[in-house]
Amino acid sequence: MVDHSLPSYPPGYTRNRGGLADTINTRYRLRYRKWNFVVFRGTYEDDALWAKFVALLKDNYAARLEREEAQDELGPDLEWTIIEDKALEGASRNAIRARFLEWIAARSDERDGPGAAAPWIPKECPRFKYCIYVDRACLDSLTVARNYRRGPGIHWYLRGQVVVIDGTHGHHDEDPDDEDEDEDEDEGYEPLEGNPAWDVGWTYVDAGFLTGTYESLHLKMTDWETTQAWDWRTSCSN
Repeated sequence: MVDHSLPSYPPGYTRNRGGLADTINTRYRLRYRKWNFVVFRGTYEDDALWAKFVALLKDNYAARLEREEAQDELGPDLEWTIIEDKALEGASRNAIRARFLEWIAARSDERDGPGAAAPWIPKECPRFKYCIYVDRACLDSLTVARNYRRGPGIHWYLRGQVVVIDGTHGHHDEDPDDEDEDEDEDEGYEPLEGNPAWDVGWTYVDAGFLTGTYESLHLKMTDWETTQAWDWRTSCSN
């Protein structure tokens, strides 16, 4: 019988209190060290622009780790998984979610690192719950601004929007007491990709703040309460 009980912190572990504390602490609590979103590429018209985006994204991550003095702690386990498949050109958010769920289902210690196969990982680790999708509209929204706060050399802030997709959307435990409220909330909205609900299971986030987004998804409350705290419709319509 598989033990689904959550692990606790190692004996004597002192919790980190810094700006990326939840990302650091959860890695120790779950006994799984790798972190970062899986990124799905949804546009293939401009390889040079895509390569520039990826380079800037990685540089923004490095800048945040430097600012938080977390390079030694988080740098070695920062995992970049970028899925490129021309069949995903212009794919819907639902199609990306389905592909992401396939990726999650295939997790293993061999592919994803020690501890990935533990039964609690898909429920507790943001890497296996949320993914990033970059389509043409996202890529066209991107700009850069000079980052003068970093050390020698020329560095840039990445600006613009990418899509974060909730892989658990439609799979949450329902509270019967909330059914009437949910029905009211799902009425009267213009469909987004055919979905008339308030929570469509995806939203736009700042491309230059993905470390902060990942940090926020280490939940201080329940998964559903946290994602519901996001202003789905407002963000999606920007």
